[in-house]
Amino acid sequence: MKILLWVLIGLGGLLLFLLVLLLLVLLLPARVRVMLRQEKFFLWVGLGPFRLRLLPWKEKKPKKQKKPEKQEKPKPQKRESPPSPPPQAARHGEAAGPAPQIRKEKESAPVSGGMEKLDIPYIMELIHLGLSAMEQFRRALRVDRFLLDCAIATGDAAKTAMAYGAAAAGVGMFLPLLEENLRVRKKDIQVICDFEGTESQIFLEVQVSALVFQLLIIGIKVLREFLRLRKQHDQEAVSV
Repeated sequence: MKILLWVLIGLGGLLLFLLVLLLLVLLLPARVRVMLRQEKFFLWVGLGPFRLRLLPWKEKKPKKQKKPEKQEKPKPQKRESPPSPPPQAARHGEAAGPAPQIRKEKESAPVSGGMEKLDIPYIMELIHLGLSAMEQFRRALRVDRFLLDCAIATGDAAKTAMAYGAAAAGVGMFLPLLEENLRVRKKDIQVICDFEGTESQIFLEVQVSALVFQLLIIGIKVLREFLRLRKQHDQEAVSV
C-alpha cells in the first residue's frame, strides 16, 4: 500500500513539474534578431535565454583528401561477332513485310484534377482570413530594438548631398509608419553625411519578439477558422 502511495505521489510530482515547465515555456518570448553590417547578413532565433544562429552557417573544416588509388589497367575486351543479316523475303520478288513496331504509342489518358471554375467567394474569404491573421500577429509583435547607423559617402560632394537627402527623406517617411503599426521599445536612428569618405557605411539591427502563448492562441484561432471555411466549402460543393 505504501509503495502504491509513493508511486502516486511521484506521478503527481512529475505531472506538476511538466505543467509548470509548460507554463514557463508559454510565458517565454520568442525572438528573431536580424543584423546587417555592410555586406554581411546575420540571423538569430531565440526562445527565452536560448539563442541559435541560422545565418551565416558555420563553415566546416575541410576534410583531409585521401590519396588517389591506383587505377587498374582495363582488361582487353573480346571481339563480338558481327550481327546476322536480316531475313530475306520468302519468295523471289516478294517485298518484305513491315518491320515490327518496337515502341508502342502511349494511350492518351484524360488529365484529371485542376479547377474547373474558380470559387471567388471562397477565395475572398481565404484572403480575408489571411489579412486578419496578419493583423493579429502584428498586434502580438513587439520591436525590442531598432538600430540604424548610416554614413552616406560617394567621393563626390554633390552626389553625397543628394544621396543624403534621399536617405533622410526615406527615414522620415518610414519611422512614423513603424511607430504607428508596431510597438517599438527602443530605437536609435542616425543618418549622417560624410563628405570625406568614398564609400557608404551602414549598420542595421532589428529584434522582434512575441510571447509564445500569444502566438499559439492566434495560430489555433486561424486554424479553426480555416477548417470551418474548408468544411463549409466542401458541403456546398457536394450539395450542388
